[in-house]
Amino acid sequence: MFAILATVDHNIPTGQVDSSPLTPDRAAAATNQKGKEMARKPKPTTLFTWVSEDRGRGLLRGEPFTDRVYTNPPVEGVFLLSEPECYLDSLHQKNLWTLKVILDLKYADLRDHELVEEGLGYRQFCPPADFVNAHLVRVELFDDQRPTR
Repeated sequence: MFAILATVDHNIPTGQVDSSPLTPDRAAAATNQKGKEMARKPKPTTLFTWVSEDRGRGLLRGEPFTDRVYTNPPVEGVFLLSEPECYLDSLHQKNLWTLKVILDLKYADLRDHELVEEGLGYRQFCPPADFVNAHLVRVELFDDQRPTR
């Protein structure tokens, strides 16, 4: 049988250790808090978007996403797709950058922003920019590793 003699309290300033005995109540509270923290942090979801080179550079420097108005389909927000290959051929012709948008949420959290179209083979979303910025983990330039034709 093992006994834990001390715990670390993250509310104590750095360099100080809470050396008070670990009671069953404190252990349960620490375990419960850790469980809540883990439950709040879903595995990041990676989506893809396409932007001009100038806009891509800004997003990679940390500029926030902004809402855009799209005509097909008619929506407003940040257009995101589940797969990077959807439009690659036409995008390369237009010199657009493919960006990976990594968000700290699950696909289920995007359900209200999903644009459903039969037979596409990928998922489309258009959440508001504020929603994307609030859940943004990071933005990366996507390198599709395809040979040029």
